[in-house]
Amino acid sequence: MIAQNIRAQKGESITLAQCASIAYIPSAFPFLSLPREPMAVRVDMLRAYLRQTLDRSISQGDLTRFVQLARIVAATYLATFRASAVVLCEKLGISSTDLAYDCVADLFARDEKGLFVHLEGLIGSLHQPLDQTPDHELFAAFRALLSRFADTQLGRLYAQADPQGARIHRNIRECIKKEGAFQLTRDFRGWVITPIGSPDLDHLPPCSMDWLKSEFFVRCKGTQQIPRLLALLHDLLMSLTEFRRSIPLMDVVQLIKDLYQSKEQPGSETQEDQSLGGMTQFEIAHLREQVEQTLKEKILVTYVVHGKVDRKQAKAMYLACRDLLGDWCSGDGANFSLYEYLARYLPIDEQSYKDGLRVKMEYLVKIAREEFANRLTREL
Repeated sequence: MIAQNIRAQKGESITLAQCASIAYIPSAFPFLSLPREPMAVRVDMLRAYLRQTLDRSISQGDLTRFVQLARIVAATYLATFRASAVVLCEKLGISSTDLAYDCVADLFARDEKGLFVHLEGLIGSLHQPLDQTPDHELFAAFRALLSRFADTQLGRLYAQADPQGARIHRNIRECIKKEGAFQLTRDFRGWVITPIGSPDLDHLPPCSMDWLKSEFFVRCKGTQQIPRLLALLHDLLMSLTEFRRSIPLMDVVQLIKDLYQSKEQPGSETQEDQSLGGMTQFEIAHLREQVEQTLKEKILVTYVVHGKVDRKQAKAMYLACRDLLGDWCSGDGANFSLYEYLARYLPIDEQSYKDGLRVKMEYLVKIAREEFANRLTREL
């Protein structure tokens, strides 16, 4: 992350260029030292800053205060909906305030013309002109936009702190969309999954995670694939009558991680052991990095240089291949199609994919398999 500092308490101001590149901003502000003013006062400040942004007349001092206001909204969002962020901070060795600033960084990014594109996009999305938009609607729109940026940054940091957990998290969400056995909602616990077609029983207490883990492990019997694990979890939750059936998504991620790392399944090998010959995690990671680099070069030389895909498509193709390689190596993949991998990063319908990018993606997968085989042979 790019280290930039905002020292508002010392009277220093942030430059506009810094606002475009903030990724990690240490600060002395306490995480939960939220202001006590009524919402109307804060919205007046927000409206003034947005007006100055639209007029392109915002001063460095007001820009600094605008960043601080956004940090307060982000901190409130994290405290209310993202309790697991505390654990993430401990893992990464950063303060909760640092995390809140991380979450607002991209909001203040500027384009090549020097415009705050996300803020101007927010103003343009309002149903009424800025000065005529009611306070509660303006604040809700700003908070919704900021929460999306916060979720994106949290995803990046989770992937950095816990790559395996991030893959499991991603695959669970993809399976929920695809299979339709669970619904994904959000409450005070963060993201929560609930079996579809039955009462959630949220008026009842939660069941013990130790008990749930024990019952889940007994039912799994060596199963490794995410769709099957979710089906077993669905049946287990549906059997509950004295406890609530909803469960935080992060608890499900941890449950599956514990399952993968458990030695309670004698005689069963993970797909990682079966497919990669018992290599160490370091060797697997090194091998994967080499294959990823080869694919990146192939995409650049074969497609970008010759104008067969644009940079946005090239980046999406690379990220899709990277996800696929991660699933190959971890053994926790959900057997997604190449289109599903690509659609995570590129808005494209299935017919357009078949007409334009399917052959290219299939070629890259062929190259990836060959590279894995060749490098494994050399290792042996």
